[in-house]
Amino acid sequence: TANGRVITYRTQLNSLELGGITLNDVEASITPGMDGDVILLGMSALKQFELTQKGDTLTIRY
Repeated sequence: TANGRVITYRTQLNSLELGGITLNDVEASITPGMDGDVILLGMSALKQFELTQKGDTLTIRY
């Protein structure tokens, strides 16, 4: 990470709901040291979307 090494625990999520979208079989990592309710959405979830950047606009489609 940008802040050095951290301990994480890998797991597999049967499903992950983002608004009205459900992603299945998502690899996840649990990082006990993160502050509050902060989460990171990584490539194991984002690779299921179409990402398009034009100029300073990022469009995400499912």
